[in-house]
Amino acid sequence: MSAPTFSFDMASWTKERRLREGRVVVTGVGGRLGRRLIRQLHRRRTVFGLDERGGEGFPPDVTCERVDPGRHRSKRLLADPDIGAIVHLGVK
Repeated sequence: MSAPTFSFDMASWTKERRLREGRVVVTGVGGRLGRRLIRQLHRRRTVFGLDERGGEGFPPDVTCERVDPGRHRSKRLLADPDIGAIVHLGVK
């Protein structure tokens, strides 16, 4: 009987860690679903919201930018290496 082998994939481990530790970007935070998600998610993670209509009434630790997710400025915001996950709720 052979001993079990142990395999460690550094890339997967790093990705898992970033998902746990990186901030979460949520598009469409001006809608009902986006607002509900932000209110729950901000308790566990750093949250950054994007919406072309803007957003008001969020918890004080949530940052929200008024920007169209399809525009060049939002692409620069989404290129941040500290982002662990993106939740796209913006629908047109």
